[in-house]
Parts: sequence; structure tokens; C-alpha cells
Amino acid sequence: MYRVLKAIVGVLFKLIYRINVKGIENIPKDGAFIVSANHTHIFDPIVLALIIDRQVFFLAKKELFKNKIFSKFFSSLGVIAIDRKNNDFKAIKMCFKVIRNKNILGIFPEGTRVKNVDISNMKKGVALIALKNDTDIVPIHIDASYKIFSKINIEIYKKIEVNEFKNLDESEAIDKLTEKLFNSIYQK
Repeated sequence: MYRVLKAIVGVLFKLIYRINVKGIENIPKDGAFIVSANHTHIFDPIVLALIIDRQVFFLAKKELFKNKIFSKFFSSLGVIAIDRKNNDFKAIKMCFKVIRNKNILGIFPEGTRVKNVDISNMKKGVALIALKNDTDIVPIHIDASYKIFSKINIEIYKKIEVNEFKNLDESEAIDKLTEKLFNSIYQK
């Protein structure tokens, strides 16, 4: 289902938008990693799925799964429902499973669409999952208005290796990794 839908949507997006990708060589060819990008529009996960050859298993708010039809649809695409207001251990376990199976996990670190760039919007979940699973993070910046026939500029940066945070205590490692991720996505 994922590949078929990706092919169909890919044709539509190429007709409607001009997608410009820099740094595609920074996407690992195999193995597990986390893709983490800024999030300003509902189309952001679609664009990321289109530019990455392998399937990306995205986290999405549980509210999208209320309708049974949408729930089946999103589940068939490998989307993981998460309760953003509470500690969702079921979703975290699913993220760990994606990584154990050497797949790509897609997480928007602010947890929702944001317009104002501010480090206080960053959640610590990406860093926690990366550190617990010894998994690197590929930061991505999406610059797009998504107006018809507009350009979508995507910059894929060099991966953040979690090894450089291993000598810190867990709390400090999570804070420092979250800060580095923010600075990488927004090139601060």
C-alpha cells in the first residue's frame, strides 16, 4: 500500500510542486535511523516520504485515528499513533520496534505544526528514542509555502551521531541532543 500510494502521490506532487532537494547523500542507504524535520504544513510527511527511497514510519497524533477508516488507512501505511498529552509507552515501544527492525522512524520534534521557530517548542522524545536505541538522527529543513506551482526546498543535513552524547548523564545527554537537533534543523 505504501509504495503504490507513494507512486501516485509522487506523480501529483511533481505536477503541482517543484521539489528541490539538497543533501540527499546524507540519507543512509540502509540500517535504522531517525528522520527529524521542522513541521509547518500537513504535507510535510508526504514530501519526506517522497524524497526518501525507503519507507518512513511516522509518528502522528492519535486524534487522526479516531475514525475507523482513517485508522485503518494510516495503520496500513505504518503510521504510529501517539498521545501527545501523556506519556504514551505503547507508541514509544512501537518506535523502538521500528528501529530494531532496521527501519526509518520519522518524528517532527516540535510534536505539531509550528510557525514560530523557538527552541522551547522542541520536545525531548526524539533525543530520548535516539539515545535509548543508539540510533543516529538525520536533521532536515523544509522550506515551503505549498502554494500551487511553488517550490519546496528541502535541505538534508549530515546525521547527528548519538555516540558524541554517550559520556553524559541521561538528562544532560537528552538536553544537549535536543539542542543540537534544533540547531541542525534551523542551522542556528
